[in-house]
Amino acid sequence: MLRWLLIIFCVLSIRAHAQTSSSFTYGGRLANADGSPKTAAVTLTFEIANSAAAGVPLCAKSIPTTPDANGVFNVTVDFTLGECGGTSFAQ
Repeated sequence: MLRWLLIIFCVLSIRAHAQTSSSFTYGGRLANADGSPKTAAVTLTFEIANSAAAGVPLCAKSIPTTPDANGVFNVTVDFTLGECGGTSFAQ
């Protein structure tokens, strides 16, 4: 019985943690107009809007990154409550 309670507690703890996280990773490849990899530092801006098409930005976050030699980048985006006017967008 104790073993099952421990398993249930662990599962609920993992689910609770997953629901409260507001971060995600985003990656891709940046290219110049001629198709060559972009390797210079850039600033990516991520927005949460009130609709998919031409929505009003509710929160924005700019993250500087430097792609590798192939133009590949990975960033962690975290919309915190303080940056988004106290609104949580994590679901």
